[in-house]
Amino acid sequence: MNYVDNLKGRLLLMHGTGDDNVHYQNTEVLINKLIAAGKHFVVVPYPNRTHGMTQGENTKYHQHDTMLWFFSEQLTPSVRSPVS
Repeated sequence: MNYVDNLKGRLLLMHGTGDDNVHYQNTEVLINKLIAAGKHFVVVPYPNRTHGMTQGENTKYHQHDTMLWFFSEQLTPSVRSPVS
């Protein structure tokens, strides 16, 4: 929470709302700090999933697919066509 101002780049937050190790309220505190700092981010909550987020049909596939989407859409440099 103390280093939000120093964050650079894009951020993907994925959190199981039923996590009893890292409570979802902690994510909400982080979200508010990111908003206050003007940072851009994406949040994907997983309802009623615990810390490992393994519950629910298709959950693990969705997590991996979401990470792949985020990495390919947000973290790859744009390639520009050379001007002819």
